[in-house]
Amino acid sequence: MRVTYIGHSGFSVELDHFVLLFDYYQGTLPDFPRGKQLIIFASHKHHDHFNPKIFSLADANPGAVYLLSREIRIPARGMEKGEVHYLGRRAMYDYTFQGHRISVVTLRSTDIGTAFLVRADGKLIYHGGDLNWWAWKGAAKSSLSSMAARYQDEIHYLEEQEPKKHHVDVAFVPLDPRLEEYAPLGIDYFLRHMDPDYVFPMHFWEKYEIIREYKEREESQAWKDKIVEIERQGQEFLLP
Repeated sequence: MRVTYIGHSGFSVELDHFVLLFDYYQGTLPDFPRGKQLIIFASHKHHDHFNPKIFSLADANPGAVYLLSREIRIPARGMEKGEVHYLGRRAMYDYTFQGHRISVVTLRSTDIGTAFLVRADGKLIYHGGDLNWWAWKGAAKSSLSSMAARYQDEIHYLEEQEPKKHHVDVAFVPLDPRLEEYAPLGIDYFLRHMDPDYVFPMHFWEKYEIIREYKEREESQAWKDKIVEIERQGQEFLLP
């Protein structure tokens, strides 16, 4: 499995038969290998998660498939050149492309759109989109309490998808420095309840130092070896 950090929340994951592209909006894309099915995900319509330029990828990748959160709408008629599917929230989907199966479970974001749990080529991959514990300094206590409950409810729903081991192979989870001391709440809760092999922090606005700071905290020692340190856009990681 090859994971490439493209920028912000944008990642590509190359598997045996599929290439999964998540939440691309800027940065240099890797060269996608021919012969593998390209699946392009967009979790919601915010500009830092969705760029209409993704539809041009079908020019060089005939047969590209787009799995989009349902509130996204294609900006101009004829722009779409691949197969487009709109996904609801807390829904399950199964597809077969080129004889190979991929299944997707969606979660409800605590902002807008969806998060994705994707099973393909024997791997289980989670991309959180903007599903996060958005605890902003100065927010009302009622707002903070509501946010905590909503986020925890979605992670519990995620647990139910893998009821025995709560295992995922790779997870992409927000770690946003704008939340200051509250930034770790979401990723901490995720790691307490799920058992990922590798976790890639995202949505950190290219402030790479927050990853090392997170790993060095006393509270992170139990899972620090699962956290992947990202140092630059375009960085590739070869995983089992």
